[in-house]
Order: sequence, then C-alpha cells, then structure tokens
Amino acid sequence: MLPSDKTRLPTPTSLESRIKARYEQMSVVEQKLSDVILAAPGQLAMQTATELATRAGVSKATATRFFRTLGYASYDEARRQARVLRGEGSPLYLQDRGATERTVDDLLQHHLEQELANVRQTYQSLNRDELFAAVHAIVGARRVVIIGFRHSQTIAHMVRSHLIQVRGDILLLPSPGDSLAEYLAGLGPDDVAICIGLRRRMPQLEKTMVVMGQL
Repeated sequence: MLPSDKTRLPTPTSLESRIKARYEQMSVVEQKLSDVILAAPGQLAMQTATELATRAGVSKATATRFFRTLGYASYDEARRQARVLRGEGSPLYLQDRGATERTVDDLLQHHLEQELANVRQTYQSLNRDELFAAVHAIVGARRVVIIGFRHSQTIAHMVRSHLIQVRGDILLLPSPGDSLAEYLAGLGPDDVAICIGLRRRMPQLEKTMVVMGQL
C-alpha cells in the first residue's frame, strides 16, 4: 500500500542523502556515478557536468538526467548546493579524494595526510592570547562544565577525559535522565563552561549559552 500525500516522507535535502535514499533502486550506471560523487562530493562545486561525466565514465546526458531524478532542477542547482556547503566548511565537502588514488592503501594514505593537515591548520588558526586566557580560566575555575548535545557530546567526553587528569570537579552535561536547568541553576561567575557545537548544532546549545551568560 502506497502512502498518501499527507503521510509521504519528505525528500532528503542533501545530495548524499538523496543518493543514499534511492541507491538500491539505481541502475548500474547510476550507481557508478553515485560512487564517484560520494567519494568526493566537494569536487562537485568545481566541476562542470561534462567533467563529472568524464570522471565517472558516463555520458553528459546521463549525468544531467541523474540529477533531475534526484529532485534537482538541473546539475547547476546541485553544484550551487555543493558550493554553499564547501563555503560553510563542511568537512565532507572539503576533504576531496585525489585523482591518483586507485587502491585502498592510496585512500588510507590520503586520509591520513588530510587529517594531519587539518590538525596542523587548526593549531595555526588558534589565537594564542585567547588560548592562554582559556587555560587560565579553566585552571582557576571553581567548577568546569562541559556541554555537548548529540554527536557533539562525543567530543565533550574526550575533553572531559583529558581535563579530569589535571583537575577535579568537572561536570559533563547533559546527563541522561536529568534536567539541564537543575545544573545551570547551580552555576555562578566562578565557574567555566566549555560548550561544544559541531555543524548542525542543536538549538538547545545556544539557548543554554544565553542562560549561562545571564548568571
């Protein structure tokens, strides 16, 4: 039984989500094109339909028709979306697979080099004065609260595991089954909060930061 218009699920918005949603129903040629795109979606922002088709070993007509079946008005619409995501700093769209990588070892080596480059660029972008000010604040705080929602909490756990080795009274929030407001009410000007928000942050994070700013 097919769902009615009122119950039909919304179409995924991102390119990779659209591809994955119908990958199993694609033809062999469409899957081949999908594999090339998913390997490096960021390259879409810099390529024409002809260049993409050449990389995938398909015709330009096939590539153009492929994006229409995914719900895009044209290839250019999908490319504009890729440019926006790349400009916003999406890791998936910034980390491109090189054209010379043909084996698993090549891909692993490229991934390792990319991760090292990301770490190096992160350290180079740090403001030293702000970094030292943050360190002094953490050292002198009565209590340190680390806040991260959903996938950001993975990083929050890692931060806590490192800080707990050099100081005590560190609280990780939100705690399962507890109300966040109860903990926030106990914070004061002598406490430090470390808020972690990766892309697609939960709205609760900004609301929590606003509340803490008024304490």
